Amino acid sequence: MATRCKKQADDLLKILRDLADKEPKKFWKTMLQALRTVLKDKEIHASEVRLDQFRSQLMLRLVRSLSTNTSEINQSIQQLTLVHAQIGVNSENHLSDLKDDLLRTMKKVEGSQESLEQLGTQIKSFLAEGGKLARQQAVLTSLAFTTMTIRRPRIVEARTKTFEWMLAESSDGTLAPTKFPHWLRHSSGIYWIAGKAGSGKSTLMKYLVKHDEVNNHLLTWANPLKLVTSSYFFWGAGNELQKSQSGLLRSLLYDIIRQCPNLIPDVLGKITSDTSNPGPEDVHWSLPYLMDVLEWLPQQQPFPARFCFFH
Repeated sequence: MATRCKKQADDLLKILRDLADKEPKKFWKTMLQALRTVLKDKEIHASEVRLDQFRSQLMLRLVRSLSTNTSEINQSIQQLTLVHAQIGVNSENHLSDLKDDLLRTMKKVEGSQESLEQLGTQIKSFLAEGGKLARQQAVLTSLAFTTMTIRRPRIVEARTKTFEWMLAESSDGTLAPTKFPHWLRHSSGIYWIAGKAGSGKSTLMKYLVKHDEVNNHLLTWANPLKLVTSSYFFWGAGNELQKSQSGLLRSLLYDIIRQCPNLIPDVLGKITSDTSNPGPEDVHWSLPYLMDVLEWLPQQQPFPARFCFFH
């Protein structure tokens, strides 16, 4: 089909070149030009008709091909959505909207040639978004490790009312002994909780991380910016990442960019600018490199969020 289209276009161009008037000032040349135009008019019209037929056939084949590949598009969307759900990123609605737009445009093309350009634009948008999500997925996957969240479910749950004192506030407006609720709403820096081994520090931390009241205090503190929280529980009996700074920083960076995916381009740019990294999926997240990225990231743009880390 492409070869036939090219040949027909070349034939039409040859006809038009033959009609070109290279010496318009000479009367007999002008007359000859007019005669040639009359004689070639039918050939030009026939070429235009054939080219239009080729265009219609190409459009029909394109629509059929896209319709055939719809199941593959759905499969790709489902695969991306599944992987993103596994790493905590919600992309299903956005991908489904893109797919629906693409399918609607395909139906228009079947009845109207004018929608071909719109279809091309939709396909480009779909591919661009798919590439963007794939890069985002690659960065997050490179940071994640299988034992990253294993510790928290194994920590015993606090008994009812055991830690209510931590969030208690006096009715007369004076600060509670822990000052923790006030710190959540108004402060920054570090709130340090100390205790002997086995005294329940991890149980208390788990209690605070999932408590609605803590989250409400933090939302007040973060307003009007987005609130991003992250938690990490060290485990002395675990593997190297579970009990090291590297594991902590990988978990923090993972949670930051998972909840603020608009930061992914900055992180990706940082990674790819380092010649020692072949790509985001092959990054060696050493402790110095993690610290470098975490110190570098806030300098690239105003952060759209406020962060609270529990560990």
